Amino acid sequence: MIKAKVKLDLSGLTGLDERLIKATDEGLGDNADRGFQLSQELVTEQSFDQGTLLQSGHVTKPGELQRLIGYEALHAIFVEFGATYTDKMPPLKVIYEWVRRHQLVARNPEALGGIKSWLRKQGIIKSVKSKDSDYWAIAFFVAKDIKEHGLDPRPFMRPAAEIMEENLAEDVQKRIDSQLR
Repeated sequence: MIKAKVKLDLSGLTGLDERLIKATDEGLGDNADRGFQLSQELVTEQSFDQGTLLQSGHVTKPGELQRLIGYEALHAIFVEFGATYTDKMPPLKVIYEWVRRHQLVARNPEALGGIKSWLRKQGIIKSVKSKDSDYWAIAFFVAKDIKEHGLDPRPFMRPAAEIMEENLAEDVQKRIDSQLR
């Protein structure tokens, strides 16, 4: 899971017109929508599992003058920052679910035999003959590759946050100008 919160604090300014506060809040919303849209585009361009990650993204409004952009997918942080595993493999279940969603098939199914036997002995699978056991074995090989080579970062939130920061004043000013006309 990865989150970015944007909050404007106007508490030091007294006597602000409600229309100004409303326009500022709407401008902040426009800015968050812009950032979220960019993050979605970057996920689509850079991620190998864009369906799950894309669908886990959302913008919420926890309070006035606040927006929260979040991606709930477990692997979001690893896509954003990359990962290295030196002493252990990444979570096998997460990779298994990815393999199953994509219905990956081994080019050489006979090569899965040894690992399927090991998975059965570990209690991870019940039968070495099921399609599910193939998915678990493929997931093991993917996890092993990630352990050996790591994952390169594919940032989607940080670039979006930079664009939001660059455009916040402009987005808010547009709403203020249209509200106060």
